[in-house]
Amino acid sequence: MGLLDRIGKVLKSATESSPAKTDPPAKPETPQSTTTAAKPAAETSKQAAPSTTGLFGGTNAETAPAAPAEKKTADTAPSTKGLFGGTDTDATPVADPKDLEKPDATEGLFGAAAAPAEAPAPAVEKAPNSRKLQADGPTSTLPEPDPQEKQIMPVHPKVLMIVHNPPVPSEGNKRLTEIFKWHDPDKLAKGYIEDLQKVSGGYVNYEIVERIDSNIFPPKADGFSYTPDEYVKVMRKEAKPHDPDWLDYQKRIETFDLQNRFLNGDFDEVWVFSFPYAGEYESIMGGPGGFWCNAPAIKNTDRFKRRFVMMGFNMERGVDCMLENFGHRTESIMTELYKRRGKNKDMWKLFTQYEKQNPGDAQCGWMHYAPNSVKDYDWGNTTPVTSYCDDWYTYPQLPHHGKTMDNKTWGGGDMRAHHLWWYEHIPKTTGETDGISNNWWE
Repeated sequence: MGLLDRIGKVLKSATESSPAKTDPPAKPETPQSTTTAAKPAAETSKQAAPSTTGLFGGTNAETAPAAPAEKKTADTAPSTKGLFGGTDTDATPVADPKDLEKPDATEGLFGAAAAPAEAPAPAVEKAPNSRKLQADGPTSTLPEPDPQEKQIMPVHPKVLMIVHNPPVPSEGNKRLTEIFKWHDPDKLAKGYIEDLQKVSGGYVNYEIVERIDSNIFPPKADGFSYTPDEYVKVMRKEAKPHDPDWLDYQKRIETFDLQNRFLNGDFDEVWVFSFPYAGEYESIMGGPGGFWCNAPAIKNTDRFKRRFVMMGFNMERGVDCMLENFGHRTESIMTELYKRRGKNKDMWKLFTQYEKQNPGDAQCGWMHYAPNSVKDYDWGNTTPVTSYCDDWYTYPQLPHHGKTMDNKTWGGGDMRAHHLWWYEHIPKTTGETDGISNNWWE
């Protein structure tokens, strides 16, 4: 056999004895269940691990939010109206804060890639880091972003939405919103979610995972419930409303199986859209360690394992009042957070100062008081005032730069515009001060 023939035979033999490597087939992903339907009590041992993001159990932003489940109905056929269908024509017009400038450098926020590193600068003493979640104020005193700094991740709290909008047989089975020309609860929810997302700099992203239509008039604490005709007479001033007015929250928990559903991780908080004289608090807290949240904490709810908030919204009113409800919730929580820090470290008390209370040192005021207000709801006061409210754009740095302003600064007396202006000043920066997050939205 020739030399070339022997070489060819060797090469052929080597090729046949070494089969080509192939990658194993990709293992298919197991789809996650997205249903939020109520689970039987026997299944409550399969509890979802509690979220660690946010004070009241907002969902972890790194976990994909569950898709909305099919609607569960109570006492009535499900509404055929889309959850967020149509534009909100009932909402109060809001002034667009076009004067809020945004800096160019936002690298690193919400997980965006950081800018390429430049040549190292000479070592200098670093100022406290106060990089903001969203630019909505002066940036001249902000230090350069720290690439190693922990990022602020958005949260996606899951909401169970309950709507009490029963039909009235004597009115041709028209529902209360139609009879009395009230707001569409779905449009209210949409406007509220969008407003809070915007003013929190994209941090708070509420997601309604289920909507329940209920035909019942919720029972009061003394067991009384309106009939449809009784309620219509009250609203037409043909009868007096029931007294006492307060709602039976324990009965609500039982009716909608809220305990088991909460422990199963179906929702983080409850929004109830109801009618005047329903007995709702604007906000109320339950769970172990629950405290005043513009209402006394719901008793006997330690079995919920962690705290939760239930919001009460009146369909007679608009998004402006919904924002006020959330504002009083904010005031309650921040007051509780700072009450043990001592007077000299109560940054929340400083944030809410106004001219009448603290002459010469007005800050942002609170829900009922703008910096120059002299009485409740005095958002239209035209008296000029020097306020240090814009200092809070660079918190925890407070440069004490006062500006002269009046009602035009916060919407000319419009309730919704004032509340949005106020929320925009709530700090949303990284780091901690005195053991409290500089992102107060957290």
